[in-house]
Amino acid sequence: MTVLQNPDLETMKPIKSILYDFLWDSKPDKIAKNIIVQDYPYGGLKMIYFICFVNSLKASWVKRLKLSDSLTYTIYSKQVNTYGGHIDR
Repeated sequence: MTVLQNPDLETMKPIKSILYDFLWDSKPDKIAKNIIVQDYPYGGLKMIYFICFVNSLKASWVKRLKLSDSLTYTIYSKQVNTYGGHIDR
């Protein structure tokens, strides 16, 4: 998922369902999804929130880009600028 284009929501929903079906053995949820993604002290199981997880993988590229060599930075910053973004070093 790091290097692939983000799938649309209609593709991500079944993946999310598969994760929760696995967790609950295809039975009804025992804990609300907004609780299960939280940390243990808050009653959660640290379950990944799939849509946010995919987006955070993409955001990790910004850090890599900022730490990369100058040629890579130049190439990608021009590409980002074409989409209206701006990356400061």
